[in-house]
Amino acid sequence: MAQFRSTADIVDRVLLNSGEVTNGNSAYETQALDFVNRVHHTLLAGGTIPIGKDMSVQIDEVWLAWTEDP
Repeated sequence: MAQFRSTADIVDRVLLNSGEVTNGNSAYETQALDFVNRVHHTLLAGGTIPIGKDMSVQIDEVWLAWTEDP
């Protein structure tokens, strides 16, 4: 499995899996970046990620607050 170090790595993987070029000339690069950003925000805030025409993933995990004292 690849280790993603940046959002650009994730966008490149999305484009590669879609059969698009990853050299900045893909017409879908902006759309891929928008989707990755939506997923990132959904993971942080909780919500629903659309993954297909009639499918979605519900993110409902509660993030625990970090405290110095237990």
